[in-house]
Amino acid sequence: MTLLDLARKNAWRKPLRTVLLIVSIAVAFLIYGLTASFLNRAQGAAARFRRSGEECRRHQRRRS
Repeated sequence: MTLLDLARKNAWRKPLRTVLLIVSIAVAFLIYGLTASFLNRAQGAAARFRRSGEECRRHQRRRS
């Protein structure tokens, strides 16, 4: 019996605990992915906002 077999049999000894562990790991990855995508989108929006402000200032300098 290998260590992997032993770990698998021990994990399914209490199936509810195993399922809850798998679900909690999946939720953790979901939260991480949502947070990463939110931060990525927020940083992109901030960069676009800064660029649009620079374009407005350049346009105002040309008119004056």
